[in-house]
Amino acid sequence: MRRTITHIYPVPIFGIVSENGTPEKVRIRSLDLYKGIAILGIIAVHVIIFPSMQQGETEGSGLPLVVQGLYLGLLGFFAISGYFYRPNRGFANNVKKRLSILGLGYLACSLILPLLLCLEMAVCGPNSPSVEDYGNALKWIYCSPTLWLVYDAQNYYASCAVAIGYYYIQIMLVAFLVFYLVADRIICSWKRLLVTCIVLVTIQTLLVQYFPYNLPFHCHELPIAVMFMLLGAFAGQYRLVERAEFNGGWRNKYVLLGIGICVLITAVLTYLFPPGTGFNDASFGDNGGWSVPPFAVNAAAMIMVEVYICILLSKIPLISTFIMYLGRHTLSLMLLNGFVIKMLIIPFYEIPHNTWFPPLEFGVQMTIYAMCVIVPILISNIVVKHLAPFFFKYVGKDTGSPL
Repeated sequence: MRRTITHIYPVPIFGIVSENGTPEKVRIRSLDLYKGIAILGIIAVHVIIFPSMQQGETEGSGLPLVVQGLYLGLLGFFAISGYFYRPNRGFANNVKKRLSILGLGYLACSLILPLLLCLEMAVCGPNSPSVEDYGNALKWIYCSPTLWLVYDAQNYYASCAVAIGYYYIQIMLVAFLVFYLVADRIICSWKRLLVTCIVLVTIQTLLVQYFPYNLPFHCHELPIAVMFMLLGAFAGQYRLVERAEFNGGWRNKYVLLGIGICVLITAVLTYLFPPGTGFNDASFGDNGGWSVPPFAVNAAAMIMVEVYICILLSKIPLISTFIMYLGRHTLSLMLLNGFVIKMLIIPFYEIPHNTWFPPLEFGVQMTIYAMCVIVPILISNIVVKHLAPFFFKYVGKDTGSPL
């Protein structure tokens, strides 16, 4: 995660100008940390928290409300993607430099990983999947078996153990395309940005309230996804994260005041309007489409709080170094996450099954959690080592990060 610090701000703010007077590229530690923590949290939700919530083990514990609050940070990936946007590069150039790797990774993994899971289940699982199961897995990955159906339509099928959800990468691909088309015209003015955000929130509200159907490539979440990309790009123009992270900016009284206000907003809105935790189903809360406006405001505030916390955590050497390492491999780890989780729990599946996450003992959950961190890192390093030269030749070395 790199960004060139230009002369817009005085040198003393960052202190990263080289000896010949040219700006140097530095990693923004807090954003790497943010992505790493998000990855660890996503794994924990899938392997530990969500199965417990399915079995009702968390009722009365307050955990669901905490999970709902933290879930708001999921939109942080869109905001961070926008934060590293470079204006005036042109639509085609942006697609080539940043979107092609995401698309190629999605296509390759979506074809290969379900096939490997089918083969594994045939060897060690309690049931042998059929060719039809593999086809159903691809259907889930590319267009969802609930396409054009209402959000809450339940569709569990025999290949639940071998299908992997790629909804987040799907909506990221579409959101990037729209974002690249409009970003230069909008982020140049805060007034245009404000009007655009109001329009996008209104469209998202109306979609959820009056057209609650699963659209191709999860475009039913497109308005709010594009909005957070635009917000991130606007913040990136002023390098807000760098100003807070470098040279003690995080201790600035105005920064502290702003974060305090965001904490208050997050606490109040999370309590009054508990956010939904089904982004893939456009579940923003209990009030249908009218949950979208408080969800959007709450998510924006939560992301700022979480980034600030990551700035503080980035000052802790050992812990931050490990987590930031995860954050630097966001794309490959996200693509591999679902595969590794499913790979490790396939022996616990029986076909048919009525849930995506079978109940497991806590010790098994923790073992799977550790493996879901270690195995993707090893695979990611092997892939990056051998395929990076090809990608750099195809898209150029200065690709940025799609996520």
